[in-house]
Amino acid sequence: MPAPVPPNLEEPRRVSNAYIPVFMLRHIRAWIVLILIYVLPPILRGEAREAAITTESGFSISFLSLVFIAAGGIVGIILLFSFLSYRRIRWYIAGTDVRIQKGILRRVDKRIPISKIQSIDMTESLPERIFRVATIKIDTPGGEGDDGKIPCVSKQTAAVFRDRIFQIKHTGAESTGGISPAMPAMPTASAGFAGSDNTIYRLPVKNLILTGISNAKTIVFAFIIMSAASQFSDVISDLFLHGSNVYDDIGDYIVHLALPVIVLLAAAFFLISWAISVLAVMASNYGFTVRNAGVKIEVEKGLLSHKTISIEKNRIQDVRIRQGFIRRLIGYAEICVTTATLNMKTRSDSRNSDEVLGITTIHPFIPLKEADYFLRRLLPEFDGAPTDFEALPKRADFRYMRRYFLWALFLVILSWLIVSLIVSSATGAALLHYVTGHIGLVLAISLPILAFFTLTGHRAWRGGGLCRNESFLSLRKGAYGREFAYVPRRKIQTAAHTGNPFQRRAGLATLGGTTAARAFPRLRDVERGEAEAYLEWAVTKIRS
Repeated sequence: MPAPVPPNLEEPRRVSNAYIPVFMLRHIRAWIVLILIYVLPPILRGEAREAAITTESGFSISFLSLVFIAAGGIVGIILLFSFLSYRRIRWYIAGTDVRIQKGILRRVDKRIPISKIQSIDMTESLPERIFRVATIKIDTPGGEGDDGKIPCVSKQTAAVFRDRIFQIKHTGAESTGGISPAMPAMPTASAGFAGSDNTIYRLPVKNLILTGISNAKTIVFAFIIMSAASQFSDVISDLFLHGSNVYDDIGDYIVHLALPVIVLLAAAFFLISWAISVLAVMASNYGFTVRNAGVKIEVEKGLLSHKTISIEKNRIQDVRIRQGFIRRLIGYAEICVTTATLNMKTRSDSRNSDEVLGITTIHPFIPLKEADYFLRRLLPEFDGAPTDFEALPKRADFRYMRRYFLWALFLVILSWLIVSLIVSSATGAALLHYVTGHIGLVLAISLPILAFFTLTGHRAWRGGGLCRNESFLSLRKGAYGREFAYVPRRKIQTAAHTGNPFQRRAGLATLGGTTAARAFPRLRDVERGEAEAYLEWAVTKIRS
């Protein structure tokens, strides 16, 4: 059987024909959400069946017919734009540049020097997986945003493109008419590397389940569920509360339900949020694989949305080992690397903060005692980071406890004020009368909360620490969880320590700094003398 002919990447190429349905599915999805939010509630209440719009001339059209006509028009417009956009996209390798041309009204002709490319990632959304295509995302130091993306390319072509770019980048050779020259030999796997493809780690099913169970995203999904429920509050009122307003009934429920029932309801809501977060984390880490590919690391993961992330080792700015509360109890951690690719166009994007901040997970679930061994195999340049952390000074303990106590006191007062306003408006009782009449309940709930947060401050003080040697700065912080950050001295671009009047009076300071990626974790209430020594240590290397 003849060998497949490599694609010619030196001539302008169109994206796959699958771009049109993928484009349509991606944009129709947003309209479906709007329809669910604004059209579904009146349909469920039965109002849409009778609703009609009548013009002055007597022409009448039902609400549902108008919705279907508008939906058909939207689909037609999206189809037209998807076809025009497909016709306009061209991409190819032009010597030592990648050239991308796209746009319908606003034409974009972008040339990206290959020498400036830091990584080439391949992502596959669910529609792209259906059509067996992928999106190529090109990262440069300044961040190329959407203009640095090539959508809907066959996975084989994307893989050839990525290999060709790294070949040109690291050998200085230009592309050769669509025929791929021999790739430079990659370093062979050293002792301990698993697999002939330099695969370092594949996440087993058992660890995938444990990764989901021990995730720390429950609170995030709880807010998502609450936000979604608020959009359908009027439907819930009609279906379950017989037309009464759900918010007006909150006060009645608080007044009439016993405290244990309220606690049970809150626990049930927490468990539902936790279960959803478990499934979401398992789906995002399904098939997790990390490989050592010579000058770069490749991370592959995802069930519904599949990603292949390439990270050049020389642009890794620091390594972070994270432990949530559950993972710390069972002795496991997550290993991440921070890279120098902060896209200015997505800095305010909160959909995936780690991705926006250039933080990539290279091991989602590893025993903490094996983390150093894993890093030596994958990133031997980080071997030698010190781990003999020096504890924070004892006089900082009171400051940590006071800081957490004051924040908890503010939240407790604000929470009781909100509850009192809801109950007083529902029952007609005076606000002050309600608070004074339930002072025992207020203290019974508030005092344990304040005590818990004070203890959290003490544990945060115990969790803080730092150490450094000639080549690395190591930081440790956290209360019930832990985060360890290992920052190479040569990667530090700015170093600083700050102190408010209270810190200065206590001889303490907050230590911080930045790399090419972003600021690394700050550590509060370090000895001022140690902060000064750190500043001199970092600045000496920066000057050189």
